[in-house]
Amino acid sequence: MKNYNSQNNINNTDNLVKQFTRLFNFWPFFLVSIILSLSISYIYLRYVDFEFKSQARIEIIDKAQDSEMALPTAMTVFNRSMINLDNEIGVLNSFSLHKRSVSSLRSNIKYYSIGRIKTSETHISEWYDDFDLIFNIDTDSITQKQSYIISSDKSNLYIDKYNSNDELLKSFTFDGLTTKTDKNELPFSLEIRQDSKPEINRMISFFPYNETVDTYRSIVKVNESSPNSDQLDLSITYPNKLIGNDYLNSLISEFDKDGIKDRQLEYQRTIQFVDSRSGFLALELEKIEKRKEEFKKEKKLSDIKYDASINANQKFEYSSEIFTSRSQKELVLLLKEGLENKSFQLMPVNIGIENPNLNLLISEYNLILKERDKYLLSAGANNSFVKNLEKQLSDYSKNITISVNNYLNSLEIIISNLESKEKEYSAIYEDIPEIEKILRSIERELEVKESLFLLLLQKKEEASINYAVVKPSIKIID
Repeated sequence: MKNYNSQNNINNTDNLVKQFTRLFNFWPFFLVSIILSLSISYIYLRYVDFEFKSQARIEIIDKAQDSEMALPTAMTVFNRSMINLDNEIGVLNSFSLHKRSVSSLRSNIKYYSIGRIKTSETHISEWYDDFDLIFNIDTDSITQKQSYIISSDKSNLYIDKYNSNDELLKSFTFDGLTTKTDKNELPFSLEIRQDSKPEINRMISFFPYNETVDTYRSIVKVNESSPNSDQLDLSITYPNKLIGNDYLNSLISEFDKDGIKDRQLEYQRTIQFVDSRSGFLALELEKIEKRKEEFKKEKKLSDIKYDASINANQKFEYSSEIFTSRSQKELVLLLKEGLENKSFQLMPVNIGIENPNLNLLISEYNLILKERDKYLLSAGANNSFVKNLEKQLSDYSKNITISVNNYLNSLEIIISNLESKEKEYSAIYEDIPEIEKILRSIERELEVKESLFLLLLQKKEEASINYAVVKPSIKIID
């Protein structure tokens, strides 16, 4: 059994050697096939047009959550988003948004490197190692395609102009690697500072602006990340990865600016409304202040409470003075009544009459009367001294009567004046409730206008701060 197995192994080894020897005779064919396969793979990888896909994910921020004063709704209570993603997708696919992106990047200007087999679009940063490019036209106004092939040697720069049908229109030659030395009709100025591959020609093409916008709109895809999500997936497929990334980033940036601008527009309108309304309120406040000033001048008011207190005190003082004057009048009438048809009798003294001259005359009259009565008892009625005293008494009596009448007249005048003043202050005092009502109405209107004015100024300040520090409208997730 062992001998049998050993014999089989020897036979198998001989067969393998024979097969290998037979195939080895075809080694040139195998070598050529390998070289040809590697060459084809290299050529394919070198010259095939690759398509790179750039992707980004953004989250739409619900601006309804920004307002601290916003009342809760059923959407917010149950933590449901109030964002309409269809609207946001519509904005991202809109012509106006892509116009701003194309304009900011000048995406209708394309840069190429012309190889021996194929021409490849390059990012502007890869076009030359170091160069300065300035456009002499408004690149957003381009309506016809134009291309310029640029070649150079050590000392000269050559530019060929082609139309949309790739027909040569004109050639330019410049001394030095710059177009700035000679006056020309080129739509751009180019200065090449460093070029590590001078053997490679470059091309710059100007494409119609609106067509470029439509092209980018068609290749940018926007979709919801998942159902019931606030996130969107954006993607672009483009032969150059850097160009695709730049455009996607620019589109997201413009979309964010658009959202910020919308919010800033709201705050700006608030500021404009407050400015117009506060100006109107300032005029209203000035009118009310003027009306209050004129009313207080008309009513001769300084402070309603203070003036009411003064009027009450003044009215009380006039009432007191009237009472005193009337009391004096009654006393003088009593005195006058007591003087009538009475001669050589003592007159009442210190009955409360506030007239020093009259009281003095009465006192002197009583003294002379007492002296007359004293001499009358001892000398008799016909005594000359008694007769002289009686004459003096008669004169004093007449003076007292005149003084009483004069005092009565003065009291009448005083009472009349006091009553007039009392009526005046009584009228003012009676008008105080109505004056206070009118003044309070003016002050209430003034307070309302002032409160509204201050509130509007506060809202303007809040809107100004929010305008300056408005939050982003999106958040980049990936």
